[in-house]
Amino acid sequence: MRMLSKIYLSLWIALAVVMTAVMVNVFTALWSSVRPPSPRSVSVDVLRSCADTASNKYEHGGAEPLRQFLSERSGCPDAILVDIGHGAPRDVSDESLSRRDSAFVEQVRSIRETTIQLLPWRNMIAVPVSTERSSYVYVATVWAIGNSFPIRAGLQLFTVGLISGVFCYLLTLYFGRPLTRLGRTAEKLGAGDLSARIDDALTKRRDEVGDLAQSFNRMAGKIETLVSDYKNFLAHVSHELGSPLTRVNMALGLARRKAPASLEPELDRIADETERLNTLVQELLLLARLESGNELDRHTSSFNIGILIEEACADVNFEAELAGKSIVVRRSEDFGVNGYRELLRRSLDNILRNGLRFSREGGSVYVDVYRDREKNLGIISIQDDGPGIEPEQQRLIFEPFVSLPNRATGLTEGSGLGLAISRQAILAHKGRIHARNSDQGGLIVTIELPIADASQPIVSMPSNNLITL
Repeated sequence: MRMLSKIYLSLWIALAVVMTAVMVNVFTALWSSVRPPSPRSVSVDVLRSCADTASNKYEHGGAEPLRQFLSERSGCPDAILVDIGHGAPRDVSDESLSRRDSAFVEQVRSIRETTIQLLPWRNMIAVPVSTERSSYVYVATVWAIGNSFPIRAGLQLFTVGLISGVFCYLLTLYFGRPLTRLGRTAEKLGAGDLSARIDDALTKRRDEVGDLAQSFNRMAGKIETLVSDYKNFLAHVSHELGSPLTRVNMALGLARRKAPASLEPELDRIADETERLNTLVQELLLLARLESGNELDRHTSSFNIGILIEEACADVNFEAELAGKSIVVRRSEDFGVNGYRELLRRSLDNILRNGLRFSREGGSVYVDVYRDREKNLGIISIQDDGPGIEPEQQRLIFEPFVSLPNRATGLTEGSGLGLAISRQAILAHKGRIHARNSDQGGLIVTIELPIADASQPIVSMPSNNLITL
């Protein structure tokens, strides 16, 4: 059960119990003070005396003295006097008689004895009276707490439950909806939307929720500033390193012309290290531009992912044959993707080469491309047959500068930027990438991409959507 549901139920139950206890106590006290006599406390003699007095009041004074007597009661219960001696039963006090009361009086007329009728809300006691002028039935009404209390208590409990439920629901919304909005904004921030902020409706509140919203916005602002500064620093450093490396390459070329043959091994080593450094700088620059969004052209295109997979696998398979390994496409379904073709191509190259590097000797990298029609997603699965990685490292491999050692060789290869660039490229296509170990061994990298609208044209020719480095 969620926290808000627990708060709602707890408040509702507590409020309902308290209000019910208070209302029962108040109802009991009021009933004890104002209720008329119950059937057990009214004797037959008292009722007969009341009936004789009422009939005498009517015969000697008329309806007015009778009404005054009935209203004062004088120890008698609430009652009416019905004339049954002149045709149909007639209430002599106010000339009105309900159909049910009339039927009850007819029953008393036929049996000519004191009769009790039990009703849900009251008990009616009829006492027949005969005088020289006419015959009457004195009908007393005794409110019965034993009969009416379950119904009244049920109505009270329902009313209390309804009112307290509405109150607790509104109170839960008052506290719960701001927390829900805070949670949604936190999810956006965690998903990479560093511009996500809590709206002014919460930050202007004069309570703890408002303080929390303001603190959250300050935190989000600092995070956005830090990340932006980091990206700018990375981009500037990569850019500044590019020019010296170019000059080093030029100086190395001049040195080869003038240096004797005995220095060739050293010059070759310098060339190799310079090339590695140049590759690292280019990858850093690409990653920085991808994270900042500057690497992407404003215009996207729709292309066939099946053709792109074939091209990427063909290129990497050339390297795989030299290493005694292979790239195997086990399943291939065509679907369109709207985005940046060459950027996605580079992402696939990085993943395929990473799988090739960690696959066993003489092993293979398996590629599956298919549609998930329920979610309208295109799935690209790339699996190697290597030793796999630890579960806690399966998310770290997509972070910059994380390079795990090969279990087979024990060596750490690569700069640790290839999979980080691949992740940013997938995110640029509004996709998702994750890794897990296969049950048969090896690592499976799965890419999920939104399928392009079928109405958009799909092109098979490469489109240059990258800024030239």
